[in-house]
Amino acid sequence: MAGYAAIAEASETLVELLRDRTTERGDVVAIDRSEIALVSPDDVGADSDVRLSVFLYDVTENEVLKNEPAAVLDESRTKEPPLALDLRYLLTAFPSQSGSDETANTLDQQRVLGLAMQILHEHAILGPDELPASLAQTELQVTLEDESLQAFTDIWSSFRDSPLQPSVCYQLSPVLIEGTTEQAVERVTSTGMEYNQPGGEE
Repeated sequence: MAGYAAIAEASETLVELLRDRTTERGDVVAIDRSEIALVSPDDVGADSDVRLSVFLYDVTENEVLKNEPAAVLDESRTKEPPLALDLRYLLTAFPSQSGSDETANTLDQQRVLGLAMQILHEHAILGPDELPASLAQTELQVTLEDESLQAFTDIWSSFRDSPLQPSVCYQLSPVLIEGTTEQAVERVTSTGMEYNQPGGEE
């Protein structure tokens, strides 16, 4: 199970999934692996080669797993359950800079976004074969988030000068961060209480 690096490993897994599957589909969209990057849209300038950015914008505790009991290691030790997280990513497509036809560049941008969404739809559940060993103790679910217009606007308004681009939000969960602290089990050997037998002295 992953430790403190779980968030980074989950982000890398998502980016590599998009890179690998896009490379396999290179006949439909002309995009290089290096043009899919883990980067904020705010850091993609006009001269950037990035065509699809993946940006971690929110991390919250998973509500379902937050109350899991401690794991029993043996008769004398327990360990707190891992910290279970939901990670939310903003996927943003950028127009191609390869030609002077702005309509063609914009359509290519939308194809890139559509291809990314198709890939994540087809890989909505990531199992051991698609995950690094540190994350493979549980399946990860990739879910398209139904953000309201206001929520989406709030996300984009956090960027300084980046113009609005076609974007979607996805959740990746549960990502588990294993703790390092074990606890000793206190065994109760006696209640310390005495009872009088019927007819006995008080």
